[in-house]
Amino acid sequence: MIKKFKLVISPSLVGVALLTTATLAQSQTTSPCAVSGTSANNLAVCSASFLGGSSDDDGSAVEIAPDKTVVFAGTIIGNNFGKIPLNLKAGNSTAYGGNGTIIRTDSSGKTILSVTRLGSAINDMDINRTNGRIAVVGSFGLAVLSSQGNQVVWSKNTNNGAGGGSLSSNGRRVAVGKNGEVAALFNKQVTVYGTNGNQLGQFTPSGSYIEDVTVDSATNSVIVTGFSQKNGGGCSQLQVAFIRGYSYTGALKWNNYDWSHSQAHSANRSCADTRGYRVAIGRDNMLYFAGESAGGNSIYRYNPRNLSQNAPNVAFDKYNTAYQTRANHISYYARLNPSTGEIQKGQFALSRLSNNDGNTIRTRAITADEKGNVYVSGISAAYIANRSNQSISSQRLATYSGGDGFLLVVPPDFNSRKIWTAWTGSNSSGGSISTIYGVSAANGVAAILASQTGNMITVNPIQRNNPGGRNAFFSVFPSFSVIP
Repeated sequence: MIKKFKLVISPSLVGVALLTTATLAQSQTTSPCAVSGTSANNLAVCSASFLGGSSDDDGSAVEIAPDKTVVFAGTIIGNNFGKIPLNLKAGNSTAYGGNGTIIRTDSSGKTILSVTRLGSAINDMDINRTNGRIAVVGSFGLAVLSSQGNQVVWSKNTNNGAGGGSLSSNGRRVAVGKNGEVAALFNKQVTVYGTNGNQLGQFTPSGSYIEDVTVDSATNSVIVTGFSQKNGGGCSQLQVAFIRGYSYTGALKWNNYDWSHSQAHSANRSCADTRGYRVAIGRDNMLYFAGESAGGNSIYRYNPRNLSQNAPNVAFDKYNTAYQTRANHISYYARLNPSTGEIQKGQFALSRLSNNDGNTIRTRAITADEKGNVYVSGISAAYIANRSNQSISSQRLATYSGGDGFLLVVPPDFNSRKIWTAWTGSNSSGGSISTIYGVSAANGVAAILASQTGNMITVNPIQRNNPGGRNAFFSVFPSFSVIP
């Protein structure tokens, strides 16, 4: 049954709340974030700001709406940033409001348009790219909200909101297709809904861990990634990544990687554990995959359908050539045809210590803009390429503090880097430990959302000071589709 809820307004706040709703209806951003000065060593941003209170807070996801507003989702306790929150109830929620938070800003990130609260936590979010409706998953289950975040359009009490079956998140993920279909992942089970909340299919993919899901409306497909434990044989213990395309009802259309233990071992001893972590349909309508391997001798070296063929991987320096890596976890990302799963381009990414040994870098989000520039984010150990010369809006990064929230942007041919930077403090303020869990780029606007502790570089901040503990942190900047 589809559950519909309306915003409940306290009688004492009727006038204020109605004024807020009317203001929201007029909140259309007509021009994207615009700032100059971006180069290979400097990312010029429109804004960079803390989002949090004195308790521990988390950033989960960010998306760019059709009207160029920026939508952030996470769990933020006790801070409404001067706004009257839009308190909603959905799924298995027993009360209106909560710590699960959706924040909408203008296209520069300088002005908050609304703060919506729903459930005790919001773990993932996606946006309908046509009408701007906001799909969220969290403690309450699944909910689709209006584009202004002020009403629940429909919701589902999906498995009582249970998570699990994932290492890179708590197992709650959501994706919205171009035609408005919604796919929700809860505890390894995928459920697909139509635009009005009618169930189109439900299935449980095989595999030890199911990490992420996305929707390709053009082929009526759900694409899933994860990995399986496959022990025994020449590699002894082995984790093997997979990417699969399914119909909405769970019929397998295509399968990538997912090799048996013996197959992986036979391919030049591909005994490095591999994990699939993220899949996404980019704004160029192509499929993007992000995973990792424990060292360089992995199945990602080969075509995901044919271990006798090398993958079309692009390498041009020591930061995307997987040598001297031992078993440190390094990232791998690729562009694929969403209809067939055929790989088009792939690339490793790893950090390196001062002695040139490979070091760990783990991806937590991937997307692409309309021109096919690929945005990859997550957390990196020391050091990304040319880190000592990187700046955010001409503020030089502080020295490495134990974990860099990074953004890597590569052009469609993967033959260079547009930017590879970290979000941390400045030389004068000291550093931070952060992980960028969300990245989005569309309509000329790009944004990241992180969870972090410590100092950070801020630019035109909504919240300048770190309130203590763990915080959400965001930055908004022009997408590389508009940067020359």
